[in-house]
Amino acid sequence: AFYELQPGKSAHPYHYHSGREELYYILEGSGLLRTPEGEKDVREGDLLYFPASSTGAHRLINNTHRPLRYLDIETIPPGDVVFFPDSQKLDNQGTIQFLGKKATYYEGE
Repeated sequence: AFYELQPGKSAHPYHYHSGREELYYILEGSGLLRTPEGEKDVREGDLLYFPASSTGAHRLINNTHRPLRYLDIETIPPGDVVFFPDSQKLDNQGTIQFLGKKATYYEGE
């Protein structure tokens, strides 16, 4: 997919996938990348890899006054679940729910 982020914008909240791997290639501009290791500046020509797990959590934001353009190359495995650590939500194939609600083994069965 091709993304163009306007100043101050991000395509997605901070997130990671259970099965999907992502690779970003920055085509033009610069921005701020947040990962579990912290924040770092990225710029044109950078290649960024996000593995499928919490170690691959990421968010790219355009913190400049010019558009940021990048390619998002990803695997598309069946059953991928997206986790959003900041809001404690998950997206299971379009069904979004909050994490943290405890349930018994047979609850809802």
